[in-house]
Amino acid sequence: MHPGARVTQAIIRLEKPVLAAVNGQAIGLGCAMAVACDVIVATESANFQLPPLRSGQTPDGGLTATLSVSLGRHRAMRMALLGDPLSAVQAYDAGLVAAVTREEHFHATVDRLGRRLMAGSAFAFESTKRAINAATTGGLNQALSREARAQIEMAQLDQKPLRVPSPSDPLERVAL
Repeated sequence: MHPGARVTQAIIRLEKPVLAAVNGQAIGLGCAMAVACDVIVATESANFQLPPLRSGQTPDGGLTATLSVSLGRHRAMRMALLGDPLSAVQAYDAGLVAAVTREEHFHATVDRLGRRLMAGSAFAFESTKRAINAATTGGLNQALSREARAQIEMAQLDQKPLRVPSPSDPLERVAL
C-alpha cells in the first residue's frame, strides 16, 4: 500500500481528533492528508487542489472517497476533472474548513482550536469520531485500492492528452 494511503488511514483511525493547519497550497497528497483530518484551519491564501489529471496524475491518499464525502460528488468532480482549486474561503463556505484566518493570526487560531480539542473528553471524542467515520468513510479502503490500481496503470500507459473536439466536429450521440 502506498505510504500516502497509510497516512490517510492512520489519521482517520486515530482515536484523538486531528487538526490540520494549512498555510499555502495543499495539492495532491497534501490535500488528501488535510481532508482526512477532523478539523482544518487555513490561511486566507491557502487552497486545496487535486493532482493535475492533464499531466497524467490521478488522485491518491483516499481523496476520491474523502473529498466526495466532504464536498459532494459534483464539486469533487469539478476539482478532479477540471483541475479547479478550492480556495480557503470556498472550502470554509463548503464546510470543509473550520476557520480561515489571516497569516498573522494563523498560529494563534490553530493554538486556540487545538486547546479546545485537548480540553474535551477523550472517550466522547473517540466514540464520536468512530461513529462519524463509520457513517462516512466506509468506502475508503476500496477507494485506496482503486487509486493504487489507477496509479500503476497510469505509469504503464503511453500518456496522450484527450483530443478536444472542435465546434465543427459532429456531435457523438449515445443511446440510453
